[in-house]
Amino acid sequence: MKVVFPLPRGNATVILRPGFDELGRFILVSSGAGFGDAGFYRVLEIDDEHMRVKNLRSLCERFTLFTDDEGTLRCDHSVRYLGMTMLRLHYKMRILRPAPGRDR
Repeated sequence: MKVVFPLPRGNATVILRPGFDELGRFILVSSGAGFGDAGFYRVLEIDDEHMRVKNLRSLCERFTLFTDDEGTLRCDHSVRYLGMTMLRLHYKMRILRPAPGRDR
């Protein structure tokens, strides 16, 4: 999976590798062995004809998707930089139902 975030004079591109963890949960991980693998890339426009791309291997994201005991879809999202957890988020996703008497 590829996600692109626009930035001045370029973008940040994150390539996520799908897989499964030891519990069988679906995961997306942005770490790879080298350039071209899953990872975080900073793309910088040098001029109209040249770009510079840097693979920041010290930055890694991980998404773990699963359903809880009540069947609710959840996601644990962590961002590590230089081996330290910099951000940890938890998402809860559910179907939004219209209020009684209202159409969708």
